[in-house]
Amino acid sequence: MLTKAVRKYLARYASPHVELANHVRRRFAHVVVVPVRDESPVFVEGLWPALGDATLLVIVTNHTTDSSARVIQRNRAVARALAGDPRVLFVELTIDPREGVGRARRVGCDIALALYAQEKLACDWIFTTDADVVLPADYLA
Repeated sequence: MLTKAVRKYLARYASPHVELANHVRRRFAHVVVVPVRDESPVFVEGLWPALGDATLLVIVTNHTTDSSARVIQRNRAVARALAGDPRVLFVELTIDPREGVGRARRVGCDIALALYAQEKLACDWIFTTDADVVLPADYLA
């Protein structure tokens, strides 16, 4: 059951990207938000063993307005490599150089909250991690 505060937050303060939650068609056990900047698409190999098929990854590829073409190309390569995977929801975000990864993480968490509000998540926890880690097998426990 959603509280009045959560409904108000989603309606007034959440990122406009929460509309992407409408594109998720199935229910997942968990959600993990991963901000990605200038990473190789193989980063997910360190995540999937701990997450399994019942987890949705919200991947927020982000670059700043002054990022090099190389960074933008690598971010888009991640999206191309994982396109079509029903366990992945992508957001491409261009941010102000003064904002950083916190903005990307917030956008992803806003989307995760919208997914929970739409009853597309069984767990009421929003997990978040970084793209350059290998998760322990019990990460979601």
